[in-house]
Amino acid sequence: MTASQLARAWGVSRQNIHALAKKGLLPRGPDGLFDEDEARRAYYRNTDPAFRRALPPKPVNSYGVVDDACCSHSRARRAAAEAGLAQLAYETKAGVLVDGKAVEREWFETLRTLRDRLLSVPDRLAPVLAAETDPVEVSNLIFDELAEILHEAAPGLSEL
Repeated sequence: MTASQLARAWGVSRQNIHALAKKGLLPRGPDGLFDEDEARRAYYRNTDPAFRRALPPKPVNSYGVVDDACCSHSRARRAAAEAGLAQLAYETKAGVLVDGKAVEREWFETLRTLRDRLLSVPDRLAPVLAAETDPVEVSNLIFDELAEILHEAAPGLSEL
């Protein structure tokens, strides 16, 4: 923790923490930060009891375990994540949410069938259209064939 964080936790000024560290009474880690427990032990070990200022005790929860702010923050994040997962499970069971992979598979199958049917139109109509000389009749045959394919595909598409 930084000098400012340690000063805030102990209820002293940041300058006081820096002065104690400069005198060698509070050890810093290799990264220049303080470990609160180690700093607390060093403070009590290195200062005269007559001049020792009472440090505020570390907060303890109902189980007698030290309750740091970081632990509370972690518990709050974990609780929020668990609530989110519970919400997802509920919505899935209620039918509000569906499996994305299942929807993707259904779309793939439906569109593949539609594609195959559309690509087979030239092979089916080629012999009929080759014998037809009237352009309006050719257009009507093509239109009817495509309309039939799309009409048959419509129920599958509307279910998705």
